Amino acid sequence: RELTEVVTLADHLEQAILLSSKSEEDLDKLSTSSIDVSDLCGESKISVNIQQITSRFQAIQSTCKKCEQAVSDHESYNVKYKESSDWIAENKKKAGTLSKEMTRTRQDQLSSLHDQLKVLVGQKPHGTGLINATVDIAEKVYTTTAVDGKDVIRSQVEQLQQ
Repeated sequence: RELTEVVTLADHLEQAILLSSKSEEDLDKLSTSSIDVSDLCGESKISVNIQQITSRFQAIQSTCKKCEQAVSDHESYNVKYKESSDWIAENKKKAGTLSKEMTRTRQDQLSSLHDQLKVLVGQKPHGTGLINATVDIAEKVYTTTAVDGKDVIRSQVEQLQQ
């Protein structure tokens, strides 16, 4: 009778681990109760099994945290890449517009275009900073990216740097 109770209790404990949330408190309570059960029945296998399950749970939890961080890093990269791409596209458009205006402008209007060009050139350090920040984040996400994804990121970074 005691053996069937212990087996039943072990089954309940195993199910409790599988259904438990990520709560460390729940895991600690389960470990404590498994020690109590093994002390009551003199069976050390239960305690060892609970320790193995606890260890696996913690490993899975650690992996989940790493995955969450990787997703967050990739989201940061995507935001920074879009910001950099948009900045480049906007400034290329402005430079193209200024270039066209210079070919059609009289000499007395060149001063205004010169001022606009100075403003555009003055924004270059900001753009360089955006691109450098994107490259830094890209290097960080390489470690958690599949080979195909690395090729895409590398291509995007090269495109930004041209």
